Amino acid sequence: MSADTDTARPERQAMTEALADAALELAAGGLWEEVGLAALCQGAGLAIADVALAGISRERVREALERRLDRAMLAVVPEAGARAKDRLFDVLMGRFDAMEERREAWTSILIAEGRDGSTLPMRTVRLARTAGWALDAAGIVTGGAGATVRRAGLTRILLAAQEAWLADGPDLARTMRALDQGLQQSRDAAAQLKGVWSFLTGQGSLAGGRKPDAGDGADAGTSQTGAGAPGGRAP
Repeated sequence: MSADTDTARPERQAMTEALADAALELAAGGLWEEVGLAALCQGAGLAIADVALAGISRERVREALERRLDRAMLAVVPEAGARAKDRLFDVLMGRFDAMEERREAWTSILIAEGRDGSTLPMRTVRLARTAGWALDAAGIVTGGAGATVRRAGLTRILLAAQEAWLADGPDLARTMRALDQGLQQSRDAAAQLKGVWSFLTGQGSLAGGRKPDAGDGADAGTSQTGAGAPGGRAP
């Protein structure tokens, strides 16, 4: 790696973050689909020539915004000894809390992307990555044959929770309910699959399939919902 590359990397990162700050301000003040790279550069006080030569695109700025949400999510430290489902719930809510801090901007971004069907594959890829990190942060095993299924299931839950968040109020009650229900349904589905597998392999009956206990982390939602979520949240 050349010295020029080493020097350019922090400069490019600083430019990207400045553009991401501008993106949030511009998205909050108007329609995200109308915010182009030139507007981002103007908002950040950067020359578009410098930004282009640094290899920074509008999509790279959008990715930087997504990384900010992921960092906020991964900064959450789940309660020690909490059930797997509750740990995952708390980690994921860290992401929505960060979105809530810039609600106008994220509402503009998500609505614009929802109108543009061509962005769905990229959005799904982003959320699948987020799902994998969330499972890791919650201490849920993400390896093995079921890893892809777990990430895919949690990706669908995140997509549904984002839709709930768009229609939510400051208390995030709808978002929490969507997450809680999604995780519970995932847990129930996993329990049914385990029961069918036990039956097919002669290890049990369909009626008597083993239910995951509080420490079972094999699926996206892994324990029964208690009276309330950790940290005083009540979905």
